[in-house]
Amino acid sequence: MRPAALIALALGLPASAGAQSPTDFFESRVRPVLAANCYACHARVQSGGLRVDTREALLAGGDSGPALVPGDPDGSLLVRVVRHEIEGREMPRYADPLAARDVEGLAEWIRMGAPWPEPAAATASADLARAATSRREVTAAERAFWSFRPLAEPAVPEPARADWARTDIDRFVLAKLEEKGLAPLGPADRRRLIRRATFDLTGLPPTPAEIDAFLADESPDA
Repeated sequence: MRPAALIALALGLPASAGAQSPTDFFESRVRPVLAANCYACHARVQSGGLRVDTREALLAGGDSGPALVPGDPDGSLLVRVVRHEIEGREMPRYADPLAARDVEGLAEWIRMGAPWPEPAAATASADLARAATSRREVTAAERAFWSFRPLAEPAVPEPARADWARTDIDRFVLAKLEEKGLAPLGPADRRRLIRRATFDLTGLPPTPAEIDAFLADESPDA
């Protein structure tokens, strides 16, 4: 039996835990789980006064006391909340529960004594990147953003200058202009229309021939 396996057996850990050094186990099974699921609320932001991005911070804990008791996963708040053992304190909040493998990885790590090697600069940068993109609560203001609202059929406004509007879209635009104390411009002349059309469609100005052809075409669908 390998020495690592003997250590795992002596600590009462599964043999798989002893197949890696404590540092490797932490870097492969613990740090990624904390970074992906916890750092958004418990790193630079300290929800509940708790940080989980250093061993010292976990030992100090937050408003609810220490989050980590080395050697005792069942007595560690970190494990209890991810196991959903405390009603109303289930973690991670606003996200799916951790996979059973991840929960057991945290528990095994704490049984080892919660070793926490100093991160390399690259690892620290990766942690911050994961924290920046991890799940967080969506605010009411963000949820009210126009593109996230359900489809609706609002009433068409009746602006004061109804003669300017030709379509319902015009009426919405005109109502907002009047709300801001602005007035719409008059109709564009045909030279401006052909310039707008070609810039919109090709990104380029119209050629002289295209301008002449459009100006000479007096049909309604020119």
